[in-house]
Amino acid sequence: MATMRYELFGDTLAILHMANAPSDDEWEGMLVYLRANWPARVVVFTDGGGPTTLQRGRLNDALSGKPLKTAVVTSSAVVRGIVTALSWFNAGIKTFTPDRAPAALRYLGVAVDAHEHLMQQVLKLSKQLTADGLKCVVWSVPSTSRSP
Repeated sequence: MATMRYELFGDTLAILHMANAPSDDEWEGMLVYLRANWPARVVVFTDGGGPTTLQRGRLNDALSGKPLKTAVVTSSAVVRGIVTALSWFNAGIKTFTPDRAPAALRYLGVAVDAHEHLMQQVLKLSKQLTADGLKCVVWSVPSTSRSP
């Protein structure tokens, strides 16, 4: 069973993790995709899974010292620790709690009028991992209806 999904939406790479670390094969597949489709920015949504120490080393090799603006959306303290380690090699990586997903997209420089479309795509990708979607993917459409 897959523990992660990734897809490029415009110039933003979305990476989604379940609660477990990805397999080495999944991680390597993502790195191949990253190198082939070098994005302007990356947004990661994770329910607690993240790269192992060896996988982080492979990511740092793939980055080759090039900064890659990255927002990691999670509630996990463990993932925040992983992000701290990754920030030693990529100063452009930051964490955000799920309720701060709009701030994560603003940090990345995603146009505000593109937030809704991007998050709808992320929700679809999330449901490829689990029928209910990831817990960290929280997005509500602003209400346009009015009460009488």
